[in-house]
Amino acid sequence: MPEIASAPSADDLAVDLAGSPGTTPAAAAVVPAPAAPVAPAPLEALLAPLRRDPGAAVAVAPAAEVPQSVTATVSAGPDPDGTVATQYGDLGQWMLQPDGQIADWVGLPYQGKTLLEGINVVFVDSTATSARLSARNLNVWMRRSAFGAWPFSSTGYQGIIGATTYSQEPTGANEAYRNAFFLLTNSHGRAFGPYPNPSGPGYVWIGAWSEENLDIANLTHGHESFNDARDALLTAMVDKGATNLGYIDMANTYNTADYSTGDSDGRAIVLGLDLPIGVSRPFRSAPPQAVG
Repeated sequence: MPEIASAPSADDLAVDLAGSPGTTPAAAAVVPAPAAPVAPAPLEALLAPLRRDPGAAVAVAPAAEVPQSVTATVSAGPDPDGTVATQYGDLGQWMLQPDGQIADWVGLPYQGKTLLEGINVVFVDSTATSARLSARNLNVWMRRSAFGAWPFSSTGYQGIIGATTYSQEPTGANEAYRNAFFLLTNSHGRAFGPYPNPSGPGYVWIGAWSEENLDIANLTHGHESFNDARDALLTAMVDKGATNLGYIDMANTYNTADYSTGDSDGRAIVLGLDLPIGVSRPFRSAPPQAVG
């Protein structure tokens, strides 16, 4: 298992102009998932089933309800520690749960299969001179692009770059980056890093983005799309001045009798955060472009 490092905490997100390029995160342990925000009792009763908790166990039917003549055999899934070699470093293919296993939509099945959540976004922050400044930059870019941190999400996820396992951004209580209120259909995600950019200045982050809907019948969030969420983020960020650096192949589509990656095409969009905070380009749309 790779070495574990924490994403910079909220207290460290002040500008660190004294940092030097190449500075790496110094934390040595994953930050525990923060406590859930306290809500009034009636509201909490409504929201509890909607909250995706990666540490929660999935209920299993009592043995008496399982036909004794049937023996279930589940095939092994992909390697949680799998990486792909890129110009941005060896990037982990999957978003991981706190126990190091691949995130699986907290055990909720998708078309009768275990849904695996792959990495489909890469951020390249070429302006940051320290890990703390890169974390600040990422959060400012998310807010600027209408993907700010929202509560009522599962937390504690991890991602691998190189030999290091990083905890998630955002780091707030039960937060994820989201482009709409959690009771509405929305695209949301989490980022992992920052990793010193091996191909230039600054830092690299990886992220897992997905679109979800409100499943009224089951009082939970249903999965909609990985690709649509990724491309919604691309359009929003390029409209605010980020650079579309094209797609890279993450080789993380996996569809068997037991597992699915839904509509994922196995690619990650690379977004360049190459403008200092406070500087914007003219708005422009960004149709997805493949790397030539």
